[in-house]
Amino acid sequence: MDDLKLSLEVFSGPLDLLLYLVVKNEMDILDIDVSKVAGQFCLYVQAMKDIGLDVTGEYLVMASRLVRMKASYVDPKAQYDTGDDDLIDPREELISELLRYRAIKEAALHLERCFKRASRLHPSGAEPPEPETSLSLDEISPWQLAFVYAKLMKEIGLQNKTYTIEINERTVEEFLEEMLKRIEKRVEFISILGKAVKKSEVAGYFLAILEGVRRGLLKAYQTEPFGRIYIERRELVTTEHIPTSEKLDKAVG
Repeated sequence: MDDLKLSLEVFSGPLDLLLYLVVKNEMDILDIDVSKVAGQFCLYVQAMKDIGLDVTGEYLVMASRLVRMKASYVDPKAQYDTGDDDLIDPREELISELLRYRAIKEAALHLERCFKRASRLHPSGAEPPEPETSLSLDEISPWQLAFVYAKLMKEIGLQNKTYTIEINERTVEEFLEEMLKRIEKRVEFISILGKAVKKSEVAGYFLAILEGVRRGLLKAYQTEPFGRIYIERRELVTTEHIPTSEKLDKAVG
């Protein structure tokens, strides 16, 4: 679907994903468990690739670093050598990077809050620019969605499994039409994906959920941090979000 774009600009790179994993696992940055987050980081990157998100080289480089660091705990000789017989502790280097990144991110958030407060007190006379159409997931981050996707792949046995690639002829709109008929009020996110038996179907339902949120037909939210993700059907109060597809008109009519 050409008009669906998922922006990850809030998450500015691999350090942001790594910081998210540290918080999610309730770790102290100074006492980070590299062995644990290395596996989770690689799982997230693979999930992002599976659902068609653009995974830049930075993520792959970080994944490689984490795997090498994890291996160094098994074989202490597998360390980074500077060539001057001085061993660099990659874990300490990573901790330093994470601390700097967290400080910069917190400072940026503080400046953003100050700017918003100042804007309310001293509004400008100029007309605000037309807002770009964006996909709001109501506090649900792409990392959390990728985590649910990766977890489901593992539960239904489609991860790290050799299978025959089949072309799924169903469009995203057809997946969305099916969901709109099935969702009366609220369902758990993973229960929707759990209806699929093929990896292509899981991706189809996943993209259909994102498209439904983008069009204002569905809402994604959590009741608690890192809790279950729920999908709720919205009531259409205006015509601007009504899909042009005749099938979707029938589904929500």
